Amino acid sequence: MTTLATQVTVGQLVYAAGYLNVRKTPGYVSKPGTDVIAQIVLGTEMTLLSGPTEVDGLTWWSIQGVAESGTLIKGWVADTDPTGMVLLSASQLSAQGNGLPQSTNGTFSIGQEVANVTADPVNLRATAGYVNKPDSDVICGFPAQARLTVQQGPQTADGLSWWCIGGTLPTGESVRGWVAESAPDGIQLLGHADTGIKDNTLQKNNDGTIAVGKPFQGNFAMSQAWGSNAEFYRQFLYDGVPLKGHNGLDFATPVGTPLTAIDDGVAIKVGFEAGGFGNYILLKHAWGESLSAHLDQVYIGVGTQVARGQVMGATGNTGCGSGPHLHFGIRVTPYTRQDGWGGCSDPQPYMNPADIFRSRSASFAPAPMAQEKAGMARP
Repeated sequence: MTTLATQVTVGQLVYAAGYLNVRKTPGYVSKPGTDVIAQIVLGTEMTLLSGPTEVDGLTWWSIQGVAESGTLIKGWVADTDPTGMVLLSASQLSAQGNGLPQSTNGTFSIGQEVANVTADPVNLRATAGYVNKPDSDVICGFPAQARLTVQQGPQTADGLSWWCIGGTLPTGESVRGWVAESAPDGIQLLGHADTGIKDNTLQKNNDGTIAVGKPFQGNFAMSQAWGSNAEFYRQFLYDGVPLKGHNGLDFATPVGTPLTAIDDGVAIKVGFEAGGFGNYILLKHAWGESLSAHLDQVYIGVGTQVARGQVMGATGNTGCGSGPHLHFGIRVTPYTRQDGWGGCSDPQPYMNPADIFRSRSASFAPAPMAQEKAGMARP
């Protein structure tokens, strides 16, 4: 018997707390596809006709309600799924969060619409986690720029933060499953649909993804890639969390190379980090933030509005480094500084591939960062 049984009686109204199948009879194990007679969406109002009854380890109720199409439906639904996720709620759902418990420790809220902010499909899984799982755990690919609704989370599994999302895909298929907020290499997968990539006013590629410009004038080799030198960078913290690797790209720019804005934005922090980033500029963009560090000269101040391609300063060798170079990093909203990357994402997927090349002969040591100080958040 589930907790719902202690809250409701036959004849009472209940509400769909997820996207759920309505079946001809109780149970879901070894049943043909024809047993599903309808699918109802988050928030649908239903009347309990009978129940509860226990079948296949779940508690089932006979319900009657009106589908989103306006069709009257009558059948059986479970009040939780096999993982324990709530499917039926005794409380009326509101517009803000659908009346379900709100997440208080994550990036998103229950009932919020989220989007796949990458350029590729993301695996939608039956359960949270990805390590040592069978292929059958992948329900489908969550298409790029598609939107679904948060139903549960966050849940930590395999070192990642996972969200249960559901709804109707562009193909018309109703789905529900788990997606990681970001990939193991720190690349963001989920974003707020109302402020996501698709709705921003920044310059985009033809497929709608973020397209940033080159952070300097000229052509200079990338001297350190994203995620490299994991053992070295583990000693540096963001909000108490060790880095998993280099959280940006380094370019072998000579001292005095013109530094340029990668997109329209405003300077929100301009400063100097001794023993670390040296002179740096942190810009706020419609889609997130960008950081340029180890600068020789800075031509702008906090609050300066910049245009894409505008010269903001000159690259250099300030702070702590292995030689003249530019450290370039981005954060894509929403981000979490405690994700092991300082909230940063790999800039390469957002850049023109022609702007990135590596020297075959040059060898560069990883650039140290300043040690974290209490009460002083690194840029």
